[in-house]
Amino acid sequence: MIKLPELLAPGGTLDAFKTAVLYGADAIYAGLPGFSMRARAKITTEEVKTGIELAHAAGRKVYLAFNLFAHDREYANMPRVSEIINYLNPDALIVSDPGVLMWVREHHPDIPIHISTQANICSAQSVKFWQNAGASLCVLAREVSHNEFVSIRRACAWRIRVGVCCRTLLRAGRQIVVRARNCAGGNMMLFCANANRELKCQLMKTNVARIL
Repeated sequence: MIKLPELLAPGGTLDAFKTAVLYGADAIYAGLPGFSMRARAKITTEEVKTGIELAHAAGRKVYLAFNLFAHDREYANMPRVSEIINYLNPDALIVSDPGVLMWVREHHPDIPIHISTQANICSAQSVKFWQNAGASLCVLAREVSHNEFVSIRRACAWRIRVGVCCRTLLRAGRQIVVRARNCAGGNMMLFCANANRELKCQLMKTNVARIL
């Protein structure tokens, strides 16, 4: 029997939560207000709470993105974060910072931890690292090719998530352009091969599509 992958949809607004539930998403992810990489998200804590309740009532899961890279000063706010996490009752937390992962394991040991695509996981070795650190799932980097994904999947009998999107995001777009032009990733060169610095141009969506 074929095991279908989990279909995860974004919940950046309460309407997005409702749409994801209505159209059959298995799970929804949303930023933990004030403590995720989605700084421009407009959803409030109360709206996230309502969205989670709607999703749970429909038998769906909700994962909260807690994927900021925390400085020491931000750990002073963690008691308040802990209260919010307990109030929202998510099915998992999505993190990218090893220090945040350690904090979650200490203060919320029963909540599964997913590693964000922001952690830039590009290899089976990285997946195994995060597994050993206590995570239960890894989201691969956007730069990972299909062949690389297949190789990682074969090497790791573990939960892996990949993103499927209709646009090339800025960082991934730059890396793809650099790789295509230089036959190597930007951090594999003798200098920082940043497409935006060197090309001195703006890549519109249509131009990126043509390059790809």
